[in-house]
Amino acid sequence: MGSSYTVTYAVSHASAGSAAPSGSVTVSDGSNSCVGTLPALSCNLPSTAAATVSLPASYAGDSTYNASVLPSILHDIAPAGQVGSITVTVAGSGSGAVLTGDGRIACGATSSSLYANTTVVTLNAVPAVGQVFGGWLGACSGVDPCVVTVNGASAVSATFAPASPALNFDIDGNGSARALTDGLLVVRYLLSLSGSALTTSAIAAGIPAATRTLPADVLIRLNNLRPMLDIDGNGQVDAVTDGVLLLRYLINVRCNALTLNAVGTTPRRPAAAAMEDYIQAHLL
Repeated sequence: MGSSYTVTYAVSHASAGSAAPSGSVTVSDGSNSCVGTLPALSCNLPSTAAATVSLPASYAGDSTYNASVLPSILHDIAPAGQVGSITVTVAGSGSGAVLTGDGRIACGATSSSLYANTTVVTLNAVPAVGQVFGGWLGACSGVDPCVVTVNGASAVSATFAPASPALNFDIDGNGSARALTDGLLVVRYLLSLSGSALTTSAIAAGIPAATRTLPADVLIRLNNLRPMLDIDGNGQVDAVTDGVLLLRYLINVRCNALTLNAVGTTPRRPAAAAMEDYIQAHLL
């Protein structure tokens, strides 16, 4: 607030092999403006009072190319030290995007945006056709829209997976979730084991037999399930909390014995009954 800031832009053309555009680009917030002359790709825009401003950019055109206008983007002007950020990462083997209503985040990989502190931002996960949204981790948990009140730096991940097979705690694909196979695989995964250390003696060998036996296939399954493994709902997954909770449940531990010394900080599901219901709903 009260200082100039750099706005970057780019001008492209659709005619392969043609000369690069020349001329000027003007960026304005409605009260102030700056002008850059190509090939320069930025200009310095002065700021005034704290506000959310709309920044359209216009290209003046030249003897070869027509003039054009880029639709506005939103930008926060805030006092120094009162600006935070949201960083969104898309995970999983599926595809989808995370969108905000203000258009500042629209990512299918990793994206971030600065906001004035206290701004309330809603993130929506949109799976592609044939995909499902597995859930949030980080600043949010669960599958409902992620609402973040900006206060410093916030990070959130969104996981997308193919719609088939269904996401549940049957890790090895034998049709049921068992402690000494699926539960053990989860704990090993949350301890960052991989390769044969992840799967040795932890794949169902009976009838029905496992359909996922290779470490790479099991790892893909677990990565797609990662948000679902947040049993206590605190936005994090951890072997000594979520892993223990799932393993205890699968050996029929219930009530207070289920949660004893195994709940993370600020859980969304602090009560044993809520965790029991959550795990049961995701067994198959």
